[in-house]
Formats: sequence, structure tokens, C-alpha cells
Amino acid sequence: MNEIVFETLVEQLEKINKSIQALTTRIEAIPDYGEGYNQMQEQQRMIQTQIKSISEEISIPVNEITELKQEVLKLIAQLKEPLLQKVMHIHYLSKPLLASIVLVMIILGLGVWLSSEMDVVSTMKENDIKYRMLNLSSDNNLTRALYKADSMFLYDPDTMRKEVDAAEFRRMEMMRKSERFSPKLPQKQKAKSNKAMN
Repeated sequence: MNEIVFETLVEQLEKINKSIQALTTRIEAIPDYGEGYNQMQEQQRMIQTQIKSISEEISIPVNEITELKQEVLKLIAQLKEPLLQKVMHIHYLSKPLLASIVLVMIILGLGVWLSSEMDVVSTMKENDIKYRMLNLSSDNNLTRALYKADSMFLYDPDTMRKEVDAAEFRRMEMMRKSERFSPKLPQKQKAKSNKAMN
């Protein structure tokens, strides 16, 4: 077993030696450009010194160039902004026309107000007829209840209004709860029960 391992190691070392020899022959075949490179660097230094001497001989107006550059940048910024064209619309309306428009608006406003007031008046008339009819009934309990309601309303109308609203709200809540907990009746039975109640 050791011999097999030894033989494979020897073979691998021989392959490595062969690749090293191939690389050394290639490296020796590369030409030496050292002298040419040195000459090229020397020529570059000479050209740089000549360029520096030329800039000293020619005077460049740096200040004027920077001023012109700033002006050009300002002009470019102005050209990038869109032109603002202000248009003023002036409308002239004659005084009689304005007066007629105002009067029409006032008339329309009064018409709307009057229609709402007419609704209130008609509701009051209906309530008055109902009250008078109940007042004429022969039921003494009903007449006493009407007189009591009148005296309570005359004494403190705001409190009575609040109490009536609260009582109506409680009654509506109780009706909702009873509808929710009552068994579902078929449509025909509901119609019959509604007719019986009326």
C-alpha cells in the first residue's frame, strides 16, 4: 500500500518539475525591453519640461475666462427657465347687470325660505286640527292628558322636548329588540298581523 502512495507522489512531483521547466523556458524567451523603457521615460520627462516652458511663455487671461464662464452659466440658467407670460383678464360688467344678478339671487333665496316656512305652517295646521279633534273627544282621561301636556309645555318647553325625544328613542330601541328576538313569521302571517293591528 505504501508503494502505491509513494509511486503516485513521485509521478506528481515529476509533473510539477516538467511544468516548472516549461515556465522557465517561456520566461527566458521573453525579450528584455528595459533599455527601451528607460529611453521612453527620459523622452517623456523632456516633453514635460518643454510643455512647462511653453506655458510660461504664453500668458492666458485666467480671470477673464472665469468671468466669461460665470456669465455663460447665468445665461444657460436663464434659458432653462420657461418664459412667463402674464395674462390679465379684465371683465367689465355694467352696474344694472350686477344689480339684476344680486336681485335675482335675493329673490331665489327668499323663495327657498318661503317654501320651507310654508311646510312648517302646513305642519302646524295639521297638528292644530289633530289637537282640536282630540280636545273635542268625550274621553276625560284624554282631555286631562292634553291639558297636562299643554301646561308642561308652557312651563318648560325645552325639558318637555328632551323628555319626549328620550321616550321616543327608548320606545324605538324596545321595538328593535323585540323584532330581533321575535321568531321570524312568514310574509302572509306578518301581513295578517299588520292588518289586525290597523
